[in-house]
Amino acid sequence: MIVENRDVANTPIDPTSGNSVKRTGSAAVSEHELHERHRRFISAATSENTRRTYRSGIRHFHAWGGVLPCDSAAVLRYLLAYSDALNPRTLALRLTALSQWHLFQGFPDPAAD
Repeated sequence: MIVENRDVANTPIDPTSGNSVKRTGSAAVSEHELHERHRRFISAATSENTRRTYRSGIRHFHAWGGVLPCDSAAVLRYLLAYSDALNPRTLALRLTALSQWHLFQGFPDPAAD
């Protein structure tokens, strides 16, 4: 097994944020820039209709009284509150919207349980 030694003194630091810098190819990229690239990629990878549907699901969760970020217990209470009134596919879509909101914002996914 080969163990790579990393010299912390040689780790590049972004002077504006103080964060370590990642290398992509030959260019150094800050954690913030990587996060922004990820956000742009996700936005480009989903259609406007999908994003509109997710926003509607999040508004419905808020109207029910949900607060974001939330935990899995709140998601379960929300789904149970509408289990008799909404189609299972609609509930699955609302669950996906909550999951994607958390992942996009960098929070743990409460729907993973």
